[in-house]
Amino acid sequence: GLAQICETVEECWDHDAEARLSAGCVEERISQIRRHTTNIAPPTSDMAITVVTNMEPPPKESSV
Repeated sequence: GLAQICETVEECWDHDAEARLSAGCVEERISQIRRHTTNIAPPTSDMAITVVTNMEPPPKESSV
């Protein structure tokens, strides 16, 4: 499932705007992945996800 999520994210960043996935297409893909992985290994209460929201971008290099 993780490989399919990564592939979907990459397709959202396509240089050609017409080739990028629509929000509806992304939603459908995630739903399909969820249905497929739920049949293989149901989620457990031990699973945890950590989200980092306060990261600073790296400093820009000066062109001196």
